[in-house]
Amino acid sequence: LEHYLKWCSGPGVKLDRVPEHLFPQWAFPMMASALSILPFPMTAILNQGCELEINGTIPLGVSLICTAQLADVVEEETKIRITTKITSGYKGNREAIVAYVFAIIPLPAKKKTAKNVKTKGKGRADGVPDEADLIASHNLLSRSGQDYAYFSGDFNPIHWIPTMAKLSGFKNVILHGFAQMALVHEDILRSQCGGDSSLLSNLDVRFISPVVLPTCINVSVDTTSKSDSYKVYVSNKESGALHMAGSFKLKPPASRI
Repeated sequence: LEHYLKWCSGPGVKLDRVPEHLFPQWAFPMMASALSILPFPMTAILNQGCELEINGTIPLGVSLICTAQLADVVEEETKIRITTKITSGYKGNREAIVAYVFAIIPLPAKKKTAKNVKTKGKGRADGVPDEADLIASHNLLSRSGQDYAYFSGDFNPIHWIPTMAKLSGFKNVILHGFAQMALVHEDILRSQCGGDSSLLSNLDVRFISPVVLPTCINVSVDTTSKSDSYKVYVSNKESGALHMAGSFKLKPPASRI
């Protein structure tokens, strides 16, 4: 755990809990079992994002109590959307962490005639809003995907074997989406919570484009909203293209005692 937290946060961060964003390490086998009832191969499922509800910290040294269930399956014209619910906790708080993992299975494209094809405007933003503030930058190495694979147990070869990544259409290995989420989680704790993990109550992100390694990514937040939800963005330092976007919530001042 110390090595993992050092990878996410850098040296000097005190290990005082089981990191909430490490849940894939123990949840992947359960998630695979929950998804096994679907009539699709696991290799067809693409990770799209995750929402973490943080209802408490998991102390070090406790026995984990975890569950995984298929929460929702929705068929659309071009894809099937899948939501898996994972709970992680211990005897004193069985739902300390509730994760909703969002995935899709692309469906074969239907042939369209010219009259059915519509021209759309800009679909995804290719940069970060001006009102967002830079809170961190991460220089990622070619082996960053391999490092996270050892921590998480997700050894999908596109993250650490260049040949396999290229066969899958990427220029090189790509970083795990959950690795991005882990880095962002710790950046928010450091910049918005003074390092206090109990102050972050929700992190909800969507993976927009792959992070091809090696590269440098920027993490920015927009806290100008008057609501209790703030925006977070991960962008490529060189091109400005978005890799991840989402939101996070902090506990209200009255509950921070």
